[in-house]
Amino acid sequence: MIIKVVGAGINHFTDLYKYDENEYLIGVDGGAETIIQNNLSLKLAIGDFDSSSKDYIKKHCDNIITFPAHKDKSDLELTMIYLESVDWDIEDIIIYNATGNRLDHFYAGIHLLVNYSHLPIKIVDKMNMISLIKDETVFTKNEYKYISFFATEDNTIISLKGFQYDLDKYPLAVYDNLCLSNEIKKNRGTVSINNKKVIVFQSN
Repeated sequence: MIIKVVGAGINHFTDLYKYDENEYLIGVDGGAETIIQNNLSLKLAIGDFDSSSKDYIKKHCDNIITFPAHKDKSDLELTMIYLESVDWDIEDIIIYNATGNRLDHFYAGIHLLVNYSHLPIKIVDKMNMISLIKDETVFTKNEYKYISFFATEDNTIISLKGFQYDLDKYPLAVYDNLCLSNEIKKNRGTVSINNKKVIVFQSN
């Protein structure tokens, strides 16, 4: 199952959406309205609905989970907690409309990648795909030109092979920008990590 989570930020979802047979669409607060306005099947709406019309959403979705406006976790994080609790065979969790004007919300989304690294989360917009890796990963050349790696833990050791700038067992410190704006040289590049969490930005 591919979980597609649509947030209430700047709408990139409408332009990026492609149908998948095994998709499950979740609208987070105002993101529920975005799914409805695209004439798609809203499977679940979740949030405090402080930026959307709950009555409008109710007309299009029977499955609504409501939280109070004053709470300790964001609507998006509460969605991740919900996805932790269900017994589904989840292949991917793709989050849309989470990289807009509110940089604090965007940064909180990056925290979700780290704090819920056991979930297969990707954050996407028109220019970027953001994910997290913890061990050896092969990246193939795709629509993104640039690829960057950022450590989230101390004592991270990273090796890159098949990139414009290869590395051999480099100690990538938290806040170290050495792995910014790399490129896959030919068709594929291999990243090796010593079981530490590394955030990956693929960008145009």
